[in-house]
Amino acid sequence: VSWVRQHDLHILTVGSYTYTSDQRFKSLHLEGTTDWTLKIQYTKKHDTGVYECQISTEPKLSLNYTLNVVVAKAVIIEGEKLYIQSGSIINLTCVITDNKDPPIYVFWYHNGKMINYETDKGIEVVTDKGPTTVSKLRIENAKSSNSGNYSCSPSYSDSANITVHVLDGDKPAAMHHGQHTSQGSTITCNVVLLLITWFLAHTLCLETRYNLSGVWNQPS
Repeated sequence: VSWVRQHDLHILTVGSYTYTSDQRFKSLHLEGTTDWTLKIQYTKKHDTGVYECQISTEPKLSLNYTLNVVVAKAVIIEGEKLYIQSGSIINLTCVITDNKDPPIYVFWYHNGKMINYETDKGIEVVTDKGPTTVSKLRIENAKSSNSGNYSCSPSYSDSANITVHVLDGDKPAAMHHGQHTSQGSTITCNVVLLLITWFLAHTLCLETRYNLSGVWNQPS
């Protein structure tokens, strides 16, 4: 019995021997039975496709199986960057969707170091598993040392990342929201004031000419 991957006609296993260099593929057979099972460890998105079980009879017998690999998605809803004042609380929320089964684990990393269990540093991780899994990271009394890259890494999914900036002083320019709107409002206000000033000056000029002559002098 052989297993063949259809999209490239690659022979994966022959009998109990793995015929491919990709050792994720194995053929399982229990002596005395007619069942031959293809096992794929650590499945990936590109493993999706049709797999053919071939029996070396004459004529050859075969049976096709379609494998769909669903890739879960992880998103940190706070975005790509977060600015927070020193002494505040860091709250990060990771949402994992499109997972057939809840992830076995959800690990949080700070600059490459796993921090799920560092409760002595004011770090708390709470994960609610389900069709949509939500994992929340909370850090009390944020310090400048808490700045850096944070990753949410569920099993069976790519990681989601965010850069956190803990500020000791004033907010950076990137945090001054509405600056463009304020400038636009100021320009509009100046134009209105200019028109009002011109109208008052023009009216005053006409009144002055009338008072001096007693009649209106229309311009020629």
